[in-house]
Amino acid sequence: TRCIDLEARLKRFENL
Repeated sequence: TRCIDLEARLKRFENL
């Protein structure tokens, strides 16, 4: 599973 990948992407998006 790539749950962490999705979370990391979401966090990066939120940082934007």
